[in-house]
Amino acid sequence: MRRNQKDRWESYVQVSDESVCSFLREHLGAKEKAGKSCLIVGKGFDPRMLEGLKVLRGALDPEQISIIMLVFNEGPTSPSRGYDELVRKNVDAMRQMVPGGEIQERNINMFSSEGRRITSRSAESAFRSVSELQRFRDIFVDVSSLPRSIYFPVLAKLLHLLDGVKEATPPNLFVLVSENAELDRRIMEEGIDERCGLHSPVSRSS
Repeated sequence: MRRNQKDRWESYVQVSDESVCSFLREHLGAKEKAGKSCLIVGKGFDPRMLEGLKVLRGALDPEQISIIMLVFNEGPTSPSRGYDELVRKNVDAMRQMVPGGEIQERNINMFSSEGRRITSRSAESAFRSVSELQRFRDIFVDVSSLPRSIYFPVLAKLLHLLDGVKEATPPNLFVLVSENAELDRRIMEEGIDERCGLHSPVSRSS
């Protein structure tokens, strides 16, 4: 039995700026009672990759945070490989903030073996079972360093899986975003999707 759409959004909240930190502290309550939370982020060069984690660290102990890092696989010739050093620094900083054993990577394949773009389908299949989600009290998807072609199908799949929870309370699902208009202006898209008017997932330069 699927959850009623009205029930899904009955506890909907939206907060911004400084209210985010105070809301999370109130929602999570005492750290020793907060349980485990999952943070889903994109592995990339964007410095905003770490912003959601920094906010959660203000409300949770590092051991209470499990991270699923989505890795964009565009192949060895991707222009984004020029930013590998920035990516490495982001990942190193993340590993300083939470135990290494709490970080796992999941690949998002951008192209099929025939060279066709399969980004959205690959992103959707990164999460297959609700059982892997039910151990968490809260799931946070930080879209700050994720392209639309990835975070839309990921969010849709998570909602689908959580709607299927029948005999227990499903985890809360939150979307985090850190806006920086100046940084977005400096990021320029490259690649085949640009000519088609679509969002290029990772082939970007500043």
